[in-house]
Amino acid sequence: MERTESSTPIQRVERRTLIDVDEAHRPYLAAAILRFNAANAAARVEVSKQITLSDDGTSPIDTLIANFHHCLYREKIYSETLPLRRALISGVLGR
Repeated sequence: MERTESSTPIQRVERRTLIDVDEAHRPYLAAAILRFNAANAAARVEVSKQITLSDDGTSPIDTLIANFHHCLYREKIYSETLPLRRALISGVLGR
């Protein structure tokens, strides 16, 4: 428990929520977690056999889970389309 300057205790609430992630999306977790943490400083994602989202309870949990899934799918799309984007750039620039 932290204390403010006037020595009033501040209760810190930590909410922990399990997130379901399909096995096909696990290769994109590391980059998705970096992207998610950059946008959600109060939240933390832990990966083991299960994926756990920890936060201070200030944001609606549905919103945080949706944001995490958005980051995960965005990373998947980025990775899958990278070869196509590279080929297009090479073709346009004549490399």
